[in-house]
Amino acid sequence: MGKNSVARDLTEGSIVKNIWVLALPMVIEMTMQSTFNIIDLFWVGKLGPEAIASVSLAGVILMVYFSLIVGIATSSSAMIARKIGARDNEGANFIIIQALFLGVLVAIFFGYIGFANARFFITKLGATGTVIKEGTLYLQVMFAGSAAIVLLFVINGIFRGVGDAVEAMYVLLFANILNIIIDPLLIFGIGPFPKLGVTGAAVATILSRSFGVLFQIYILLNGTGRIKLSLKKLSIDFGIIRQIIIIGIPASGQLLIRMGGMVIIMRIVALFGTFAIAAYGIAIRIFQFILFPGFGLGNASATLVGQNLGAKNPKRAEKSAWITGMITMVMMAACAIVFFLFAGTLIRIFNNDSNVVRFGITCLRIIAVSYLFNGLGVVLSRSFMGAGDTLSPFVINGVTLWVLQLPLAFVLAKPMGLGVIGIWVAITVSNIANVLISAAWFKVGRWKHKLI
Repeated sequence: MGKNSVARDLTEGSIVKNIWVLALPMVIEMTMQSTFNIIDLFWVGKLGPEAIASVSLAGVILMVYFSLIVGIATSSSAMIARKIGARDNEGANFIIIQALFLGVLVAIFFGYIGFANARFFITKLGATGTVIKEGTLYLQVMFAGSAAIVLLFVINGIFRGVGDAVEAMYVLLFANILNIIIDPLLIFGIGPFPKLGVTGAAVATILSRSFGVLFQIYILLNGTGRIKLSLKKLSIDFGIIRQIIIIGIPASGQLLIRMGGMVIIMRIVALFGTFAIAAYGIAIRIFQFILFPGFGLGNASATLVGQNLGAKNPKRAEKSAWITGMITMVMMAACAIVFFLFAGTLIRIFNNDSNVVRFGITCLRIIAVSYLFNGLGVVLSRSFMGAGDTLSPFVINGVTLWVLQLPLAFVLAKPMGLGVIGIWVAITVSNIANVLISAAWFKVGRWKHKLI
C-alpha cells in the first residue's frame, strides 16, 4: 500500500463528512457507470425503435452477467475494507492480487459462454427479425471484450475498499469521455471510421473500458492514489479466492435474481410488441441514471460499515448506514418527482415515436412512485454487503421479486387485462416492499456480528 492509504481515517471524526468524502466521488463514479448505457442508447435511438429494442434486450442479458462481476467486486471490497480498518495493509495487498486473478478467470470463462450463445439469449427474450441480428452482434462484441468489463468493475471495487473513491471516479470519467467521442464515430461512420450501427456502440464501449482498465493498472502499480500494489509476494491463494467467491455468491445471487427477474419482466413486456420493449428499455436506462448514483452512496456506506466493524465500532457503523440512507432517499425522491412531471420530455430525448413515448410515459410515472423510497433500500442493501452479510439482501430480493413482483406482473398484465400498466404497478409494489423489509431486518442488527 502507498503511504496515503490511510490519509483519512473513516473510523473517526464526523460521520457526515466521511460520507461525503467517500460519496461524492462514488456518486460521480456510479453516474459515469450508467452513462455508458445512456450514451449508447442516445445515439442508437437515432437509428429507430428496432435498434433501441436490440440494445435494450442485449442490455438485460449483460446486466445478468454484471451481477456475477459485482459479487467479486463487492466481496473483495468488503474484505479489503476490513483489512484497512484493522491497519493490515499487507493483508489488503494480498487480497487484491487474488481478486484480480479471479476476475481474469471469470472474464475468460463467461466471456466464451456469452459469445457462443448470444443469438440464443436474444431469441429467448422474444426478439424477432432485425432485432435478433443486431442484438446478437452487439452481445458478441461485448462478451468478446469481457476482460475489460470485468476488470473495470473489480479494480474500482478495490479502490472503494481502501477508501480511494476519487481514483475510481477519475477512471470512469476518463472512460466515458472516450466513449462519448468514439460512439457516434463508429455508429454513423463519421469521417474515416466504418459505419457499424448498433454494433458500433458495443465496440466503442469495449474500447473505452479497455483504456479505463489500462488507467487503473497504471494507478495500482505506480501508487498515484492511496494504494500501490506490491508484486513482491505474487502468489495465488485458493483459500482466499474461495472466501471471495463464498462471500460474493450471495451478492451476485442478489443481483442475479433481480436481473433474472428483469429478464422475465422483459419477456412479458415483449408480449406487447417492439414499441413496448423500446419504451421499457429507455425507462430502465433513465431509472438507472439515478439508481447508480444511489449505489455510489450505498458503496460509501458499505466502506464505512466495513472499516468501522474492522475497528470494532458497530454502533458507528450502523449510524453511518442510516444517515447515508436518509441522504440517498431525499436525493432519489427529488429525481422521482422530476421523472413524474417530465416523463414525456425524457422519453423523447431518446426516441420521438408516438407509441414508444406513450408506453414510456406510463412506465416512468408509475415506477417513479417507488423511487420516493428506493434510496434507503439501496443503501441498506449495500451496507449489509459492507459488513460481509451478503445473504440477507439476497433473501430479501428473492422474496420481493420472485414471490411478489413476477407473479403479480403476469396476473395484472394478462388475466386482469391491464397490459403493460399492470407490469409497471407490480414493479412499484415490489420495490416498496423491498425497502420496508430491508429496513426492518437491518434494525435487528445481526449483520454486526458477521465474521469475514
